[in-house]
Amino acid sequence: MLQTMRLVSPMQRPSQSKKYEDDEEGHYIQYTVADLNPNLRPCGGTKPGKIHFTAEMESKAFIAWKTVVPDDIGNCTIKLSDGADDQDFEVLLPLDNSAYKKRQRGYFPCGRTKSDMEGKEIKFPRNVTCDACFIQLIWATKNTGHQFMCADIEILGGDIEDCSGQCMNGGMCVNGGCQCRKGYTGNFC
Repeated sequence: MLQTMRLVSPMQRPSQSKKYEDDEEGHYIQYTVADLNPNLRPCGGTKPGKIHFTAEMESKAFIAWKTVVPDDIGNCTIKLSDGADDQDFEVLLPLDNSAYKKRQRGYFPCGRTKSDMEGKEIKFPRNVTCDACFIQLIWATKNTGHQFMCADIEILGGDIEDCSGQCMNGGMCVNGGCQCRKGYTGNFC
């Protein structure tokens, strides 16, 4: 399946495997093109990568995308995940009040015309900090169904977290403590 929209800012997870020289512990999993499908939850088959975007809690950010093949009834939803199992999402509503808010769905019109840059300004939630969060952009279309794109980000609070960089086995530092993946426990997983 061809990806017909691409997350531009923050930078979308790469759709090609890349080996990082400073990845001695193998944090960035390699994958093949067969793993990639923009219709796969939560991120179109892409794996976590380097963080290229840092923000403060309650700060504003412009989330931008490029539409290659438009869909005349396309809608987008922007979500934030701070969960280690990619299932804990919070909808981030655009600040221009263009989102459908009933039942916290948060979708809005997007990708309806071909464009090099389209986007919405959002505000990160209060009391959410993490060293390995991700933003998920979901594009719902008539022709291709739902396409999922993600960008790895870091959200800082007033102080750097005590556990930042110390969580092991894929755990994430969230609000000062390690949130472990299934099967791992302890202060640092």
